[in-house]
Amino acid sequence: MKQEKKRLREGILRALRRMPFAEYADKSSVLENRFLSSPEFISADSLLVYAAFDREPETRKIIRTAMALGKRVFVPRVECREICVCKLTSMGELAPGAFGIHEPPAEAKCEDHEFDIIVVPGLAFDKAGHRLGRGGGFYDRLLKKLGGMRIGLAFDEQVLEGVPNEAHDVLMDKIFTNSQVVECRKN
Repeated sequence: MKQEKKRLREGILRALRRMPFAEYADKSSVLENRFLSSPEFISADSLLVYAAFDREPETRKIIRTAMALGKRVFVPRVECREICVCKLTSMGELAPGAFGIHEPPAEAKCEDHEFDIIVVPGLAFDKAGHRLGRGGGFYDRLLKKLGGMRIGLAFDEQVLEGVPNEAHDVLMDKIFTNSQVVECRKN
């Protein structure tokens, strides 16, 4: 299973990094707009949103729009191989942290919180809601502690027929892509 996940991660990362920047930007824009016009986003008061890294679907417009609408926005920060969640008051607070991912500063207070929506990154998803992350189990451990609708963001090519999965993996409720919204089947 580990080797299968590793090969899949490497292949998807290669494909994403080969995508021309203009195509990446266009697909991200369409995806963000699809999410921002969704009933889930419109009705949400609080969101946990990742800061995009290494060709993950972009989230800056989601974060800015949510803050402009007065929604409570939280962003993850890595501390001691765990993710903690910090309230964000401006995009200017974000700076490269663990693994080069933009995150709130070390002095930002970590909060346990229930969220209306948790926007989850992933390298691959399947229609049953399984997710393949970058490895390490950071998000799976975090998602087990938090309540809220789990929404994966992905480009169409990242939604596969099946994703290798294990019992500890946390399923997504929905996946937003640049062309569709997938209602995940819970098995």
